[in-house]
Amino acid sequence: ERYVHRGLWRAEATFTPGIFFKGGLTATYLSGALEYYFHENASVRGDGYYFLGFLDDEKPLVINHSVFAGVSMHIPTKNHLDPYVFFQPGIALSQSNEDSLLLSVVSANPLISVGTGVNFYLQTAFHIFAEVRFSHGNHQSDFPQGRYLI
Repeated sequence: ERYVHRGLWRAEATFTPGIFFKGGLTATYLSGALEYYFHENASVRGDGYYFLGFLDDEKPLVINHSVFAGVSMHIPTKNHLDPYVFFQPGIALSQSNEDSLLLSVVSANPLISVGTGVNFYLQTAFHIFAEVRFSHGNHQSDFPQGRYLI
C-alpha cells in the first residue's frame, strides 16, 4: 500500500555538501526543508541553506545563505518509496571576501534550482532520503559599481 497521501507533511534537516562547478570549490551548509503534499503526486516545499564555509584554502565568499520555494512532482509507487523531481526559484544572500574588506555589503542574488530525489518512509515520524540538486546563480557584487545594499 502506498504511504504517500494528500495532507502529508515532511520535514528534514541535515549537513549538506555543495560543489561550485566554476572553480571546483566545496562548501558545507546546514540545510532544512518543509514540504506539504497537496495531492498524492504533488507537493509544495521550501528549503533553506545556512552557509558554514568552504573546505578549500580558497574562500571567495564569506556569506552564501539561500532559500528556495517551489513544487515537487512525485512518481506513484505501491509502497513507502517516494521518488520525486522538483523545481524551485530562490534567492541567495552573499558577500565576497573582497567586499568584506571594504564595507559590510551583502548582495541579494536570484537563483534557480532543479533536482531529483527519493524518500523512504520507515514510520509515521521518520524517513530517510537522498537528493541531488543543481542550483544556478551569480554573485551580483562588483563594488563600487552598483549592487544591492541590504
